[in-house]
Amino acid sequence: MKKLEKNAQNERKDINEKNTLNKMDNEESRTSYLPLGMCFGMAFGMIFGIAFDNLPIGLCVGVSMGPALGTLAYTIAKSNKEKKEQ
Repeated sequence: MKKLEKNAQNERKDINEKNTLNKMDNEESRTSYLPLGMCFGMAFGMIFGIAFDNLPIGLCVGVSMGPALGTLAYTIAKSNKEKKEQ
């Protein structure tokens, strides 16, 4: 009897773990917005570099801004999603 109960508990744990992993796969991760931020950062850096006639510095500024813009995009998307759920 005790073995059957332990097996049932282990099966429930496995099912719960699988459900948790499926939820994590369905949710958008923060890293999915980093390429978007890098694209906008590079574009801004090119414009900044051309405008001030110093393209390498502009690209450095753009690359450093990229992750910040990606994180900002993730935060905005997450807050909009939470507002829709309420």
